[in-house]
Amino acid sequence: MMKKNLLVLIGVLSVLFSYFLAPSICAGETPQETQLKARATQFWTAWSKGDVEKLGLLVREEEREAFAKIQRFQLTDFKIDSVVIGVDSKSAMVSTKIKRMFPFSTAPVDWTLENQWVYEKGDWYLHYPQAPTAGTQDPKGPGLFGHGATAPPSAPPTDVVFDSTTYDFGSVPASTVLRHVFTFENRGTQGLRLVRVSTPCQTWHMDPRCVGLVAHSDGSFYVPGKKGQIEAHWQNALIPRKVDETIELYFSNGQSFSLRFVGTVTASKTTKP
Repeated sequence: MMKKNLLVLIGVLSVLFSYFLAPSICAGETPQETQLKARATQFWTAWSKGDVEKLGLLVREEEREAFAKIQRFQLTDFKIDSVVIGVDSKSAMVSTKIKRMFPFSTAPVDWTLENQWVYEKGDWYLHYPQAPTAGTQDPKGPGLFGHGATAPPSAPPTDVVFDSTTYDFGSVPASTVLRHVFTFENRGTQGLRLVRVSTPCQTWHMDPRCVGLVAHSDGSFYVPGKKGQIEAHWQNALIPRKVDETIELYFSNGQSFSLRFVGTVTASKTTKP
């Protein structure tokens, strides 16, 4: 009887093994990759919930103070797309597909982010490179969206070409809806990612009181020859003022741009009786 029960137990365990573990083995996923995916999932889950304390614990200890100062955007969904562990097994790149909201947008925008992780103290931690010192240029853009430590190019890349980087809307009365589309093209030989679009109003809390520029892109990956767009909106153009706002862009090849949105908002015209 005991032998029969043992055989039944072995059969049940075999079924469970095939159902839960076999897919991972077939996919060739290593224990390190599984561990890293779990840590990355914890990171983006904490991000989506606004759990700042949990986020900090998933960042390298010496980089937590700098990480705590970054502007965070609203995340509605995410999926770990790929994990590539370096030959030293101490560093890795994690690609994550996310859906993020922009201020006053009606639908989330699809993005793909790539983050560097390092293995230390028995677990994986997000690597958040420190800001460059004065007089230097960070070749990989903001640390959270960068591609890890890479050697700076011998000459500045010129793959991304914009039709224009300044839009002067002239003089318009208050309450005018201001919108402009900046267009660019990838004229290089490799696909490029747009790793960050930043304006003063695009913050973690998306404060509706913010007066200024909001922008978003039509995608995050551009193959050679592909054209892209950055759509800019001026929020709450109700008060007469001079406007000179910028959109900061960072591409995966190290190129960065400041798109200017300039002009004058005048007092609203009133109709005389």
